[in-house]
Amino acid sequence: MAIYIYKCIQCGTVELNRSVYDVSTPACPQCNSENIARQYSNVGVVFKGKGFYRTDSRGLSGKDK
Repeated sequence: MAIYIYKCIQCGTVELNRSVYDVSTPACPQCNSENIARQYSNVGVVFKGKGFYRTDSRGLSGKDK
């Protein structure tokens, strides 16, 4: 089960546990309204270590930085 964030027009933002295979639009669990929409957001990604930056893959005259 995944946690999805929905925004209800009547009562605000709610979080719901739903299956990734469930394509139906749920009713709001607080006010039972059908006027609800899924909210999308960015995923935070942190790259650590060597090899993630453009300058990491280049050799500088055979010397490592």
